Amino acid sequence: IIPSAEYAPYVNAYTGGVISQSSTIRIELAHDLPMVDINNEIPDNPFSFSPSLKGKAYWINNNTVEFVPEEGSLKPGTLYEGTFRLGDFIETDKKLEEFNFSFRVQERNFTLQAAPLSVTATQPDRIDLEGEIRFSDIMKKEEVGKMLTAGDGKKSYPVEVIATGNPARYQFRIRQVPREAEDYPLTITADGEPAGIDHEQSEEVLIPAKDSFRLLSATRIDQPENGIEIVFSSPLSATQDLKGLVEIPEVPSSIFQI
Repeated sequence: IIPSAEYAPYVNAYTGGVISQSSTIRIELAHDLPMVDINNEIPDNPFSFSPSLKGKAYWINNNTVEFVPEEGSLKPGTLYEGTFRLGDFIETDKKLEEFNFSFRVQERNFTLQAAPLSVTATQPDRIDLEGEIRFSDIMKKEEVGKMLTAGDGKKSYPVEVIATGNPARYQFRIRQVPREAEDYPLTITADGEPAGIDHEQSEEVLIPAKDSFRLLSATRIDQPENGIEIVFSSPLSATQDLKGLVEIPEVPSSIFQI
């Protein structure tokens, strides 16, 4: 629904387009109203929605009304049509007394990414796996924990979920994965069904055989500074001379840190 230009003298802005599941719905009027009860619930809710939404409406300042839906009532992927009774607050032509608008709630989706393996000198026969899962909208840590599993076909491993400063982004860790006599794959799976997301993604990580030495990964990094992080399947000596072991023909000079 695209509101008519006839509303321009009365409405400055409104909630439309694609919104987050945690969003509120606002109508900003073109002019301040002198007598409003800010931050207290409006007794006669001026909003109505299809599909219906439960929630409360408030004046947050002298020209903006906000509808706060009950937690979890906005459904991902759903298109809502809203009506705001503009005529309750401003004198308008009869045909403009109701302001109609629409918005859609963001579909929930995610991407899973495993980080390069890290081998330590203190535990060369075991590996801690890490990675990150990013969502299109905010998620609760408990929901993320129900989505993640890890196993090698014979044994399952617990997945630890770690919150970040962004509620749409979580880190995960799988501790103490043993290295065997031969390489074997470990599969990390994120199944969105427990969180109501119609998506599944798996990442297969090759666990290198113990007592083997080979290149596992070479990844560009920007922390603690720009460089390339090179990971081997066994620890290097802190005094290892890397000449001949690591070469970047396009870079005439570089600094190595083991």
